[in-house]
Amino acid sequence: MSRLTARRSIVVCLVLAGLTLAGCGGGHSTQKAAKSTSSAPAPTASPTPSPPNFTSQQVLRHLISAKEVGPYFKQTVIGTRALLDGKALMCSQSGVKLPGKPELGARQYTASVRVPNDMYYSQFIALYSDQEQAARAFSTLKAAATACPPKQHVSARKDSTTNATLFAHDDAWTIAQQDTVQNWTHLHGWEREVYPTNPKKPDITFDAYDYSVRGNLLLVTLYAERTIPKDTGDAISKRASMVLMKQLQALG
Repeated sequence: MSRLTARRSIVVCLVLAGLTLAGCGGGHSTQKAAKSTSSAPAPTASPTPSPPNFTSQQVLRHLISAKEVGPYFKQTVIGTRALLDGKALMCSQSGVKLPGKPELGARQYTASVRVPNDMYYSQFIALYSDQEQAARAFSTLKAAATACPPKQHVSARKDSTTNATLFAHDDAWTIAQQDTVQNWTHLHGWEREVYPTNPKKPDITFDAYDYSVRGNLLLVTLYAERTIPKDTGDAISKRASMVLMKQLQALG
């Protein structure tokens, strides 16, 4: 995700129906749209199950753990400005305010020092009273993701609340076609961030943004890893997809 330096940490807890959902931290992710190479015949169509009406207790019970994100991940203090402001994560470290008045929750994870490169995972959860409102929120995010420029320069900025600094960098953004994953309506964004900390060996971060909605629940996730300039990001994309599949399957 983005390179952040924090002089102090803030614990901010967003709540679903009065239950604490979040720890706190920061991160970003990227992922390319995966192309299916399967030559297996299409399965026989079966009746589409009715979208569930999730409760906050159901959501909290089925969120994946840090170990399910990755072997060295741990929950951390939320440090991403968008999440602190109750906004959904969007390209270039930005955020989108959702329509309506959903119950909100957020969690962030980071990998321990036992991994060679920075790794981050963030979740933003919006629980609406009905599926129509959740669908409108998804449409809002789809419009915002589509409007993200393919390339842009992000200037350095300091967060006055957290004392964290976002370093200047260049972003490249792509968005895949809307599809269906585990019966969830899904949209995927992939971002490559280049931080010119060293002209000969800049820092590269890949961000996988996933927007998923089913019934009255909207889930936004960001999986990010820092890597070397020559890395295509394919392995990072696969890891991000695996984490997404785990979470959507767990929620049902």
